[in-house]
Amino acid sequence: VDRMALAGKIDLMCFDKTGTITKTGLDLIGFLPAGNKAAMSGSWDELHPLEGYIAGEEELEEMLAAGLALTHTVSQLGKQLIGHQVELRMVEAAEQLGWKYKDEMRAANGWTIAKQWTFDHQTMTMSVLTVRECEEEKRNFVFVKGSFEAVSSRCSPRLDERWKRAVELHSKRGCYIIAMACKSVEDEEVMTISRQQAEAGLAFLGLIAFRNEPKVDSAECIQQMQHGGVECIMVTGDSALTGVAVAKTVGIIPEDHLVFMAKLDEKKKLAWTQVVSEDRKVASEADGSDGAEEERASKGKRARTEETKEEARDENSMKTSLVVSGDAFEHMLNCGSISEFLHCRKSCRVRGRVCECPRVRVFGRMTPQQKVQVVREFANSLRTVGMCGDGGNDSGALRSAHAGLALSGRAEASVAAPFSTDSDSLAALNLLLREGRASLCTSFAAYRFLIVRGIVWTQAKNIMFLIAGLYLPPLGYLYLDLISTSLFLWAISLSKPSSRLSPRIPEGSLLGPQNVISATISVLLYLLILAILLAILFSRSWFKPFQSGDALYKWQTRSDNYESPLFFIWAIWFTVDLALVYSNGHLYRLPWWKNQALVVVSLLMFTPILVLLLLNGTDYNCAFKINCDMVTYFKISSSPVNMFLFPYERIGGEEWHAPSENTFYSDGFKVVLLVILALGSLLHALVYSKVVLGPVVQDWVPMRLKWNDSSAQIGFEMLSLKFHQAYSMLQTSLFSCFFKVGGKVPLQHGDQDMQPMTGNTYDTQ
Repeated sequence: VDRMALAGKIDLMCFDKTGTITKTGLDLIGFLPAGNKAAMSGSWDELHPLEGYIAGEEELEEMLAAGLALTHTVSQLGKQLIGHQVELRMVEAAEQLGWKYKDEMRAANGWTIAKQWTFDHQTMTMSVLTVRECEEEKRNFVFVKGSFEAVSSRCSPRLDERWKRAVELHSKRGCYIIAMACKSVEDEEVMTISRQQAEAGLAFLGLIAFRNEPKVDSAECIQQMQHGGVECIMVTGDSALTGVAVAKTVGIIPEDHLVFMAKLDEKKKLAWTQVVSEDRKVASEADGSDGAEEERASKGKRARTEETKEEARDENSMKTSLVVSGDAFEHMLNCGSISEFLHCRKSCRVRGRVCECPRVRVFGRMTPQQKVQVVREFANSLRTVGMCGDGGNDSGALRSAHAGLALSGRAEASVAAPFSTDSDSLAALNLLLREGRASLCTSFAAYRFLIVRGIVWTQAKNIMFLIAGLYLPPLGYLYLDLISTSLFLWAISLSKPSSRLSPRIPEGSLLGPQNVISATISVLLYLLILAILLAILFSRSWFKPFQSGDALYKWQTRSDNYESPLFFIWAIWFTVDLALVYSNGHLYRLPWWKNQALVVVSLLMFTPILVLLLLNGTDYNCAFKINCDMVTYFKISSSPVNMFLFPYERIGGEEWHAPSENTFYSDGFKVVLLVILALGSLLHALVYSKVVLGPVVQDWVPMRLKWNDSSAQIGFEMLSLKFHQAYSMLQTSLFSCFFKVGGKVPLQHGDQDMQPMTGNTYDTQ
C-alpha cells in the first residue's frame, strides 16, 4: 500500500530493454562467420541470413554450427522447451539446419554436452564442455558464447579491428549480437578443467545476430509518460549501441539529439565519442563523388565532431544525450563524477517536454548489481525512481526502486517487485502511475476531510459552550460522528483514477501549499457561514435564547432549544460539502459524480436532514430535537427505539427545557438557511477549483514563494526541531523549579541505583 502512494510521485522511470520495451521473443536473423571466405570477401557490413543456410545456398561452418546447437542450457518438459529466449532461438535454428537432439537436449549429431557453465553476469559469458565421437575418434571442445567484448578479450590471437566495427555497425541497426568461440581440450583435462581455464585461449568462430523489435505500444506508452512529467531512462544488459537504436525508436532519446558514448581507453581514462547512426553515415558518404571530396568531407566531419564534443561539455549545450557502458559507469562511480551526468542541469524540464540537457539516458552492458547502483544514484538525488523489468537480472533494481513493476508475471521478478502483472505491455505501467497518483490524491483528500472537519467542529463546539453551554441531541452525535464520518471516508477512498496520465506530478507533502491553503480556506469559510447563520437566527422575532440552570454534565437537557438544531444542520451540510469538494477529480481522478458510492452516501446523509428541516412536530423531528414540540417529545419517550439505545441516548423524556412550547423554525428562515448553505457550497467549490486547483496554488505559489514538497519537508523538520527544543527547555525549567523548592525525583522501575535529588545537590551540580 505504501508503495502505491510512492508510485504517484515517480518522476523518473528506469526500463530494462529486452522483454520490457522490446518483445520477449527474439528472431535469429543471420551470422557473420569468421572463416576465410568471409574474411577474404570483406563482407563486414552484411549478415549471412539464416534463410540462406536453411535453403542450402550456403553451408554454415561446422564448428560455428556446433556452437550454435550445443551452447545452451535448454531443457525439455514434455514437448515444451524451457530456457532463455536467446538459447531457444539458437536451438530452433539448429533444428532447422538438421541437428537432431536427444538425451534431454544434451546430445545431437554425435556431439554430447559433458559440462555446462551457466551465464555469468560478471563475465558476460556462458560455456559448455562437449565431446565429439566420430569414426572411433573422440575429441573434446569448449564452446563459449557471450558479449563480443567478453569473448574477444579471451581469444588468441587478437581479433581484427574490423570485427569490432562490424559489431558496432549491426548494434546501431538494432541487432542483438553475441559472439561465439571455441577451443579443444585434452582428455586428461576434462575432469579437472575450471571455468576460467576453459574460457581462455579461444579461437573466434563468428557472430550471431538476433532481431528484437520494440513492442507495438512501447513508443506510445513512453511518450505518454514523458508527457506526464516522468523522465525515461534505459538500463540494459545488452550492448549500449543496441540500446541507443531502441531508445531512439521509442523516444527515450529524441531523434534530433546528438549521442555521445563514454568509453575507457587503454589508460583507463574516460573518453566521449559520438555515436553516428547508420542513416547519417550513409547520407554523408553519398555527398562525396571522389576520393578527395570524401577526404575533405571526412576532415570536416571530424572537425564537426570535435566541436560537438565541446558543446556536450558546455553547460549551455542542448540537444545532446549521453550513453555509458558498465565499465565506464563503474569508473565514473569510483571517481565520484557520475552524478553530474545524471540530472537536468538547467530549468529546461517543463510539463510535457523531454529534458534536453546533455545527460545519460542509456546505460548498456550493465550487470544486475550495476542496475541497482543506477537506481540508488537517482534516488540519492531526491528523485522518486521507478523500475520496470521482466527478468531475474532486474530483481535487485525492482526491489531497490521506490516502486517496481515486473511484466509478464515471471516468478523471479514478481517475487522481488512490489507490483507485478501478467501483461507484457507498458500500458500496465501507465495504469500503475495513474493509480498511484489517484491513490496519493485520495489519501490527502481523506486526510484533509478529517482534519478540516475536526477543526471546524471543534470550534463550533467551543461557540456552543460560549453561547449557553449547548449540546447536540444524542442521536445527532451518533449520526454526525459515527455514521457520516465512517461512510464518507469509505466513499472518498473509492475515487477512480483519470483515464489519462496527467501532465503534472501531484503534491506529496502534508504541509504542501495545496493541503494547507485548501484546509485554511475551508475552515475560515464555514466558520464565517456559521457566524452569518447565527446572526440571522438571533435577529428573528420568534427566537428565544436558551437559558438553563442545570449543571453542564446534564448535557441531555441542553439540546432543547433553537440553536442546537442549527449547529447540527450546518455540521451535516459542511460534512457532505467537504467530501464532494475534496473529491474533485482535477488531473488525477475522475469527477466526484462518477464515484457512485460517494453520490449514494451523500444522498443518504443529506436527505434525512433535509426532511427534518422541512417537517414540523413529527416523531422523527423530536427524535433529533429539530422542529420539535413539547407534546410530541413527551409521547416518544415510550418508543421501542429506546430498547436499542443506552440510557443517555434515549429519545423523548418527561421534562421539556426549551424556552417555548416548540422549537419550530419559520418557513422564511428555512429558505434563508438553505440559500446561504447552498451559496456557501457554491463559493467553496469555485474557490477550490479556481484557486487551489488553479494556477495560483499549482504554479504561482511554488514558483514565486518557493513553497513546494522539498521546502515543506524542510519546514516540517525545522518545526519539529523547534518543538522538541521548546519542550526540552520547558521540561528543564519545571524540574529546576521543582528541585529549588526541595522536591525529590521518585525512583523509576529498573533504576534502583538512582538516588533522589534535592535542591542542594542540583545547585551543586
